[in-house]
Amino acid sequence: MKNKRILLNIILTLLITLIVIIIHWQSKSTITVDLKVATYMGITVNLFCIISNVIIERKFIAPYTIFQTFSLIFLYGVLMCEQIFNFKPSDIFDLSILVTEENEISACFLIMYSQLSLHLGVMIEKLLSKKQVENDNKKEINNENEKKVLRITGYILLAISFLPAIYDYIINLRAAMIYGYLGLSSNTTYGFSSIFNKLVPFFQISLFSLMVGYKDKKYISKFILFFIIAFYGSQMFFGGRGGPLIAVVTAIWLYDLAVSKIRTKVVVICLIAILPLSILINVIREVRGSYGIKDWINNIGEIAKDSISENNPILESVYEMGTAIYPTAYTMKVIPSEVDYKYGKNYLLGLLSVIYINVSDSSNNFAKEMNIAAEMSVHSGSSFGGSYIQEAYANFGWFSVIFFFIIGILLEVLNKRIENRKNLISIVLIAYFLNPFLWIVRNVMITLPREIVWYMLPTYLLYKLIMNGEKKKERSEYIEE
Repeated sequence: MKNKRILLNIILTLLITLIVIIIHWQSKSTITVDLKVATYMGITVNLFCIISNVIIERKFIAPYTIFQTFSLIFLYGVLMCEQIFNFKPSDIFDLSILVTEENEISACFLIMYSQLSLHLGVMIEKLLSKKQVENDNKKEINNENEKKVLRITGYILLAISFLPAIYDYIINLRAAMIYGYLGLSSNTTYGFSSIFNKLVPFFQISLFSLMVGYKDKKYISKFILFFIIAFYGSQMFFGGRGGPLIAVVTAIWLYDLAVSKIRTKVVVICLIAILPLSILINVIREVRGSYGIKDWINNIGEIAKDSISENNPILESVYEMGTAIYPTAYTMKVIPSEVDYKYGKNYLLGLLSVIYINVSDSSNNFAKEMNIAAEMSVHSGSSFGGSYIQEAYANFGWFSVIFFFIIGILLEVLNKRIENRKNLISIVLIAYFLNPFLWIVRNVMITLPREIVWYMLPTYLLYKLIMNGEKKKERSEYIEE
């Protein structure tokens, strides 16, 4: 039955792709496609990808579904507000001055093709791959020795990363309190002075390891979960939103998957909390401007009142987060007319970045050459972030849809790995990997190799080293008996 649903989904995906191609082709002659029509089409395609996968998987927590949900907000947020709800905040810098409406329409079609290709890759991999069911999966997942080793790994990583993480938190808090979001950029470090800062990601892995390692002691796991939510959630007050928000989402995802199912009641409460959360995110935006947290706290009542009375807090939050359409449209505007295609150069440099460390005391050209988002920001004179679709287009043009088909296959391979996990360390590392992976909706993919080699691989090797030591100890004790 499931295979029939997948096959039907593939047929629908191909049919929708054909319709999009025809409309795009005819839009220059017989069919009028303005930005509003392109927005409706794009959102419909995005929702199709989300809903159809939920119907097949019978769950909402699959990484692909979460990825497409973030895409809906980050890629279409601005267009959704302006074209559908006729909402445009007056106090947010209008990035549309950097592009034309035609550029935005072209970006919408590129996103549609990319998402449909990604979706097709996921569906075909679902259909062709044999779902492996590990009979001893539950036994291995609940192995006491494995949980013990995971806890030891977590404590070692905690010892390494605790001071760097707390120090990083404090200096960013101080900068944000005085200068707002702009103060965070002043804390950027380069060269050998940044090595201390590069230990910070191990802190999140250590918390994930301890949360899952103590899964049999729910009160400890819950405490760690609440600490993660408080620690990373509070960093939204520094002016950033995406990174801390994703850290909270992945922690909840890991808890639900590996520790204990989160009750429906909790999900309902979270949905009800969307309104006050959107007000909070909207108010946090003030930190990114002239306010620092210190001034922000003194004026929080007035700011919150204005946020509620003068603007729609939900739409304003969506608008603020959903600006990825602009770097995508701008890149299509200047490549290849002003800047040549990269032909995969960004991805190759991303691989090279694994062994490349900037030893100078300032930034250099390598980061700009590697990161198309940084290059386009310099070229446009406006720092507007990036997206994985922008990056793919800069390297492969319209042929990037083939690239996304391959990414879709890999996404489903990741999903199968989650379903058939043989040990706890694998799910902990996948949960950590989801942080940079989900963020590529608003960033670029070339950061992923570093995350794997610098953080995931050392953690896994440490875990295996401790596990082998524990097994040798068990064998020695058995022989002595």
